[in-house]
Amino acid sequence: MIPNSYTIDESAFEPDDPTQADIPTQIETALTETETVLVEAKQFAGYFQLGYQVLISLMALFVLGISLVSREVKYISRHLGTSLLVYGILEYALIYFGKLYATAQMVQQELSMSLGQQSWLVQFIDNLIAPLVTLSLTLMITGAILIIISFVYRPRRDQFREITNKACPNHRHERRV
Repeated sequence: MIPNSYTIDESAFEPDDPTQADIPTQIETALTETETVLVEAKQFAGYFQLGYQVLISLMALFVLGISLVSREVKYISRHLGTSLLVYGILEYALIYFGKLYATAQMVQQELSMSLGQQSWLVQFIDNLIAPLVTLSLTLMITGAILIIISFVYRPRRDQFREITNKACPNHRHERRV
């Protein structure tokens, strides 16, 4: 049955359950805890990015170290350049086709997601694969530079003699006139 009249006063807005009385306090506490966790997550993401940059720098130092130690710049730069270029191209192709596949799957699932969720998901995927795209492009560029160096680099004559003397110590590589 519906009553003929309603009386509205302050007691109508007070919760019947005393635990519901501090809902604003609970919300404030939850927001504070969430903010603390997000600051910590941002700090860990910073560590991940720093580690990523350090690993790329170490790769560059190892390539330089291998070239300097072996002294066969042409051979090392051509082989390392080819490996890096092929790996960079393959990784970039996989990223590109993976992104196309993810987009196609999103179009198929369009009915179950709102426009806001779709834009968030696209941005999330882009942010997720951005470091991989950077790495693959860096590898491709480094590989191309190393291959170019292998064709342009000319060893000095005394370096050539030193290398050939190491390869064949009993044989003298002298020019006869």
